[in-house]
Formats: sequence, structure tokens, C-alpha cells
Amino acid sequence: MKMQSRYLGVDVSKELLVVAFEGHRWEFSNSKQGFGKLIAQIRQQSGSVHLVCEATGPYHLPMCLALQEAGIAVTVSNPAQIKYYGRSQGVLAKNDPIDAALIERFAHERRPAADPPFTREQIALNELINHRGQLADSRKGMLASRQTVIDPGVRKEIDRAIAALDRCIATVERRLKEKVDSNPLWKEKIARLGSVSGVGFVTAVVLLVKMPELGSLSRGQCAALAGLAPYDNDSGSAAASDRSAEAELGGAQRPVYGRSQRDEP
Repeated sequence: MKMQSRYLGVDVSKELLVVAFEGHRWEFSNSKQGFGKLIAQIRQQSGSVHLVCEATGPYHLPMCLALQEAGIAVTVSNPAQIKYYGRSQGVLAKNDPIDAALIERFAHERRPAADPPFTREQIALNELINHRGQLADSRKGMLASRQTVIDPGVRKEIDRAIAALDRCIATVERRLKEKVDSNPLWKEKIARLGSVSGVGFVTAVVLLVKMPELGSLSRGQCAALAGLAPYDNDSGSAAASDRSAEAELGGAQRPVYGRSQRDEP
């Protein structure tokens, strides 16, 4: 009979890893030294230990890489799932130890499968997409500013800045294409996504990076994951205080929702 995994919950922040494990609480720095101490602590436990954390932008990735390279099972869960699980359990308070314990409870109840191993190529692709998004946001801000400027000299400077951003965006997109073309599996998935009307190359790459579950979920599940399903979210002040699905997914919602712009910046 296969022994069941023992789940460990980790709340990840920029500087700190707060760990909840069977009534114990540990804290480690979010650094190579901290990863080593966490791995050593896990190896002291009997049986199979499976770590679960939330997706936290870039902050969880180095830890996950280190643990997977050490042979430890890792699952990165969607923050929205943890949040709504907490609500269902009546957990409303938030701090790092509470969040770590909540992740551990979620893992023990749901028993998620381990994620496939991360690769540095995946991380690089994700970081390139994030960088392009930042450049595109800067360009939109410049365009909005240009509309309010009267002085021709200032408008000329803004135009130069926009042209420079356009060149940077084009360079990032070339690098994205080179990375996709070098990976046959990515290339096939991008081709399938691009066959959908209104989905261009960059949108397809965003979906590939931010929603790796595509291909294993139904249409309704994909819509819910992307934050596009028509669920009510207007209960009093909670509607104003909730983070958007876009924030929780790290940007998958924006290129999907509404009219596709065929990857205009």
C-alpha cells in the first residue's frame, strides 16, 4: 500500500518563508540559505513530505526550483482557491502564520498532485511576458499623458519615449518567439491557441504561461480560472475590497477579457 504524503504549507513573501506542518511553525529567509534550511528540516521528517504554497509572482519560484531539485514534491496553488477555501472554513483573519496554516489545511483536505518540475526556460518565458506587460503599461501611460500636453516640445519628448518603448517591446517579442520556436511542445500549443479567432502570438504566450492548466480543464473551468465566469461578487463592501482575478492569476485575465487587440501594446 502506497504511503500517503504529509502536506506542509508555506506562506511565501519577498523576504520570508513561514511554514506550517502538523502543529509546528518554522520561519526561514526567502534565500538560498533559507531554502537549504527548509530542505534539511523536511528531510528530518519521516515518510513523504509534499510542500504546497500559493503563486506569489516571482517570490515562490526560486524556492520551488530548489525543492524540486532536491527531490521534494511541490504544488503551487492558485491564490483564489486558497482564499475561497479559507472563507468556507470561516478563516477571515490574515497574517503569515494563519495563511501558512490555511494552506496546510487546504492541502490535507484537497490532496493536490505534485506539479511537473519547473524549468528555467519556463521561468524565463514568464519573466519576459511580465516585462512586456510592464513596457506596454508604460506605453499606455505615455499615450495618456501625451493627450493632456500642450507644449510641442514636451509632446516631442513623449513621442521619442513611446518610440523607444516600441523598440523595446519589439525586442522582447522577438525573444519570446525565439524561445517558443526552440521548444516543440510550446510551439505546438501556441499554434493551437493562435488558431482561435482574435488570439495572436503574445496573447497565446500569456495563456500558455499564466494558465498551464489549459488542455486539462473544461471550458467552464477555464473561464472560472481566468476570472471570466459570471459569478456574483457584489456582497456589500467585499466587492470593493476583493482583489481582481487578474491580480490573482498574474495577468491572464487582461488579454482574454473583451476584444482581443491582436497583441497591440
